[in-house]
Amino acid sequence: MGRVLLRRFDHLHGPNCRLVVVGRTGRAALNARPSGNDPKASKKENKMNASKILKIGTNRGKPRAWVEGKFLIDAGWVRGVTYHQTIEKDALVLSAHESGKKRVAGSVGRPVLDLNGGYLVPLFEGCVTFSVTHDAWFNQIVIKGVK
Repeated sequence: MGRVLLRRFDHLHGPNCRLVVVGRTGRAALNARPSGNDPKASKKENKMNASKILKIGTNRGKPRAWVEGKFLIDAGWVRGVTYHQTIEKDALVLSAHESGKKRVAGSVGRPVLDLNGGYLVPLFEGCVTFSVTHDAWFNQIVIKGVK
């Protein structure tokens, strides 16, 4: 069996602290949540509710939302994490889940969320940019068009 790389994100605390096991393929095999109470967790959790404004791209005439790198790593969304995708009240909600049908792409050091298609047209109509927000409490990424 190949070597297994254990990576621990020390800067994450609270419900999003993860121990990520990456096999030879570079895909996450385990996402474990810690037990116990950290007195500093409530302060650090607030820092995890991060937002970013990005430009809407296009691919074959359809809108494209591309999120990559440090934002996803800080949120604990590394390559191989699976998620569900739903549209709720003019927002695209990505919820991390073990049995998710979609998966974070990219490499171990540069995870990528590449979202494009006709389902983004009503969300991004009349917008040039979009906001991407990580909700640490529910471990969700929320994407909304910014007018």
